[in-house]
Amino acid sequence: ITGSSQSAGQLASCRCILSRSRRSFAARPLVHLSSAPGAKFEGREIGSPYPIVPHETSSALRHIASSTLKPWYAADTSISADDSRYEQSEQGGTCGSILSPDQIECAREVGRITREAADHAVSLLREGVTTDIIDESVHNDIVSRGAYPSLLRYRDFPKSMATNINEVVTLGIPDVRPIEAGDVITVVVACFVDGLHCKVCETTVVG
Repeated sequence: ITGSSQSAGQLASCRCILSRSRRSFAARPLVHLSSAPGAKFEGREIGSPYPIVPHETSSALRHIASSTLKPWYAADTSISADDSRYEQSEQGGTCGSILSPDQIECAREVGRITREAADHAVSLLREGVTTDIIDESVHNDIVSRGAYPSLLRYRDFPKSMATNINEVVTLGIPDVRPIEAGDVITVVVACFVDGLHCKVCETTVVG
């Protein structure tokens, strides 16, 4: 995909995925869009005559119980996607901090929840299923454990997980396009528990 916001490394990764999965979408006029904040696309996939157009996705945000502890960006619905606190959290957070015994135990718990939620997502990847349906199932799995799906509402991201399919570089929004045999899919699942986040990514080929 061509776009002014992509780095050379991202484009190289994109070309690699394109070459590996060409057989699964070469004849498909609709391709997925990256949802990276600020991404600008010139309108064409590398080497493709087809214009880049988004797939339909459901617009309603998934329900989160009021009792669920939420990260700062989800607790206040008036926060905009360009709030300065996003840059501050992305530059540091708790990286390099020494965790207390309670925080270490929490890190183990959020890591376990996130790993199991990602495993659940991967188990649902099969031909004919939509990523929107998988997102709903993963969302329900995460909130049933008392965790918050970290991606939801992060910089206005509308879903509880991300699905990067074939040529999508990063943070693809789950949609209603049925998965096809040969699709290369990376699922990205992140959870928030008691002030700590964990993210797990896994890539698989369907079929």
